[in-house]
Amino acid sequence: MALTWQRALLSALLCVAMAPANGGDYFPDPAVTLDQGWFIDTDAGSPPDPSAAGWRRITLPDDWFRNHRDDGFPAWYRFEFEAAPSAIPPSEHWAIYLPAINTNGEIWLNGEKIGDGGRMEGIVARNWHRPLYFPISRGQLREGINHLSVRFQPKRSGFGYLWPIHVGPDSVLQPAWESKLFFKQTLIGVSALLLAAFAIFLAIIWLLRREETLYAWFSAACLAWSFFVFDMYVRHPPFPERLWDTLVFSGVGWMVIFMALFFHRFYGISRPRLERLALILGALGTVALYLSGDRHFHVFSSYVWDNLLIAFSLYLIWVILRQSFRQPTADNWLLSLAASIVMAFGGHDNLTQMGVIGLDHTHLLPYGAPFLVGVLIWTLAKRFTRALREAEALNLELDRRVADKHRQLEAYYARIRQVENEKILAEERGRIMRDMHDGTGGHLVSALALVERDEPDHAVLKETLQEALDDVRLMIDSLDPVDEDLLAVLGMFRSRIDARLRYSGISIEWKVRELPLMPDLGPEKVLQLMRILQEVVTNVVKHSDATVITFRTSLHDGTKGRSACIEICDDGRGMNGMPREGRGIPNMFHRATDIGARLEIDSAPGEGTCVRLFLPLPVPRRNGNGNPRGD
Repeated sequence: MALTWQRALLSALLCVAMAPANGGDYFPDPAVTLDQGWFIDTDAGSPPDPSAAGWRRITLPDDWFRNHRDDGFPAWYRFEFEAAPSAIPPSEHWAIYLPAINTNGEIWLNGEKIGDGGRMEGIVARNWHRPLYFPISRGQLREGINHLSVRFQPKRSGFGYLWPIHVGPDSVLQPAWESKLFFKQTLIGVSALLLAAFAIFLAIIWLLRREETLYAWFSAACLAWSFFVFDMYVRHPPFPERLWDTLVFSGVGWMVIFMALFFHRFYGISRPRLERLALILGALGTVALYLSGDRHFHVFSSYVWDNLLIAFSLYLIWVILRQSFRQPTADNWLLSLAASIVMAFGGHDNLTQMGVIGLDHTHLLPYGAPFLVGVLIWTLAKRFTRALREAEALNLELDRRVADKHRQLEAYYARIRQVENEKILAEERGRIMRDMHDGTGGHLVSALALVERDEPDHAVLKETLQEALDDVRLMIDSLDPVDEDLLAVLGMFRSRIDARLRYSGISIEWKVRELPLMPDLGPEKVLQLMRILQEVVTNVVKHSDATVITFRTSLHDGTKGRSACIEICDDGRGMNGMPREGRGIPNMFHRATDIGARLEIDSAPGEGTCVRLFLPLPVPRRNGNGNPRGD
């Protein structure tokens, strides 16, 4: 019972669509229905004389293709009816109501033109799906017998028909005319607009998702169908009749072809040869429709083209039904039911076109558009929302997995950071141990050896212990954060040596300028740098007899790039070449090499000594314009 509401809905829609087609128009007295009259083949511009030769009896509805194939057109119909205006209230108006006419006509009452359905010459107005209504005044009716004439213009292909004509009070005829006008025009216009809107909407979806070609074929089918439906609404086509009819009839064919291509993609069916054949037949059929000529257009369109389309539509129904049996879901069966109804409507219209069933039956295929297109839109919308829900569920699952992986990565990186910190701590401990062993340890061993002598040299012992203490202070200072700033290192060093130099009678000239940051200025490098500086100051205090020591910084551009230069000069007695005794100066060069620096010593007897230490600076990163970045 899953399809109960779908069956009820489609049944109700089917009844509404069939309502204007079933049953004739019956009106109470004093309205009269004119279905017996006379016909004459003439192109006269006014009603021919009733006594003229050539009039013959005719019964409506009149099928031109069967009854007047060899006659010329336009032609005239003549009817007689009796009216009693005296029995009608003075306020009551009468009217002439034509439920159906193909293609156009002029209405004359008692030799006076009442109205027409549009152009009668050139591109004739098309009223084949439009009921005509002409109000008449009481003065235009006669006591007794009245003569109604209709100048009739069929299609150039010879296809045409005229339904029985109703004459009666406006209050009786107008409701029937408005009802038929609503079904045959208002609903048709709305249907055409909806189909065109669907076509545009689907085309936009396809343009945004080119890989989804089913939307392109569905859009093309809706566009072709809207053009076919629009033909029932338009009165004055912009093209000559044969070209317009070719576009309309071929539009029905292309609608079926495009629907087949859509359903192939909708169900994932791959039949490229059949699709190419359908496209070729569509192109050949369109050309054949245009070339068939006015006299043969109706035969070819009704007996060849339409039957070919019915055969292809049966294939389409078979595809839909087979899919419904393979996947018996509510949506598939609803789609099968809608497609079957549209197929039945198309078969009904084809039989009407060929005259197998009464020409007074309303064409139903336009009313089938809301069935099939509406169900397809509903199915596509459900498919889209289902895909959206699946995508949302997948996104939630992905978010959950990403969160799990994020937590795992955080734990992993936390472990890595812990290991790295432990490694750094171990390396730093090892470095400190080496520094203490090489520096402080050596001084303490020397001090211990001096103490163990029978007569220790207290001055030497004091100096050795002072050097050990200075080395410990240097190691402590090297651990302070300097934030890559070389000037901070020099500032710490000055605070350590300032008192010692004053005690030795040496004044300081501090000519230090700003220097770029050095990202690789770590504790080990700071310690080696401060030991070099310590050694320079120690030599000045011990050996130079200087009174002034000058600290200066500058930037140096060399062949290997830019460097920060630390220069320490004194006004002492200088040196005559490098001293051959002691390890102080060789250690300075060795330490400079270890930290990637370059050391220069410039000294002469009586001119003092200058020691220059060149520390390489990092190459600045550049932006997209080739200029150094500010960071």
